[in-house]
Amino acid sequence: MIRKNRAEKPQSIHKAGLSGGILLTESLLIGWMLVIWLAEAAHLCALVFGWSFSMCEKLFIGEMSVFLAAVVVLLLVKRHQEHKSVSRRKEREKVKAHRKMGDRQKGIAQQVMGFLFAVLVLLQIILLLMERKSYMVGDATTETVNTILSTDTIYQMNPFTGRAYTEGIPLRLRILCLPTLYAFLCDIFKIPAYLMTWTIAPMITLLLGYVAFDMVGQALLVKEKRRLFLLLVAVVLTVGNYAVGMDGFGAQYAGGSGTTIRALILLPCALAAMLRRKWWMAGMCVVTEGCLVWTLYGMGMCLMLAVGMLCVQAATEGVRRWKRKSWQKSDDGSTRQSDLRKEDKA
Repeated sequence: MIRKNRAEKPQSIHKAGLSGGILLTESLLIGWMLVIWLAEAAHLCALVFGWSFSMCEKLFIGEMSVFLAAVVVLLLVKRHQEHKSVSRRKEREKVKAHRKMGDRQKGIAQQVMGFLFAVLVLLQIILLLMERKSYMVGDATTETVNTILSTDTIYQMNPFTGRAYTEGIPLRLRILCLPTLYAFLCDIFKIPAYLMTWTIAPMITLLLGYVAFDMVGQALLVKEKRRLFLLLVAVVLTVGNYAVGMDGFGAQYAGGSGTTIRALILLPCALAAMLRRKWWMAGMCVVTEGCLVWTLYGMGMCLMLAVGMLCVQAATEGVRRWKRKSWQKSDDGSTRQSDLRKEDKA
């Protein structure tokens, strides 16, 4: 009987890793990725049909209007369902009461860690607002955005010479929509290109990066240790910005680039999604990276991470099945021996 219980244990652990609904943090990142996909759709119209930037911008505005309207409708429907359901209301009250009891017991340490985390994030935002510096080596995002806005074309003029491309640029580079997305936002909200790429975009990347790391904490750690995990991440990103290649350098000085977005948002988001067995969300991260970063002609880091996690999952499943079969065989052998002993005694 003991071995039978041991054989059932891996199955229960595997089921415990499965997750139910969509978390708030996941909803934020899903919405952010969908906005990038809408910008990519408008960007591809210029690439395929030869549209001007202004026409693509009108399409993007229409897409965003429909998207925001759909979000509002979904929120209203969800709110109506939650108020209508009495059982969910009781569950929320129980959760709130449980949280209050936990906060009384462990509230001081959690509040201190939350305060320190908020101070570090605020310090990073202040540095972004005050310095307004960007690491420009190998990055022509700002120049490309200015060229798109001034010429009303997308990837047809060289941002450094001001002349048309004689041989064009590779297709894998032409499908990247990040400069076009920044140009959309600059023209809609009348924001200078340098302010978008040096300040606003890095701030969004930084905040969404903490959302992605919070997803990792939710997938790996209990609630009491998540704030400590976020605090350690904030310390690493704040302190490690003194040299190129350090953990926090991209967040501080290259937050508008696709490589930083991949490192701070997409990779942690994909890891957390795969840990929660949400492979569809990991697939969204793979597609989003293909829209933002030129890496191995589409074979990006998120895809390699997904393949690695699939291999690990397949290996662990194989080990579980082998152990289960071995335990069942040993249980069958022990029951046979006990039956023979009973027959001998009889």
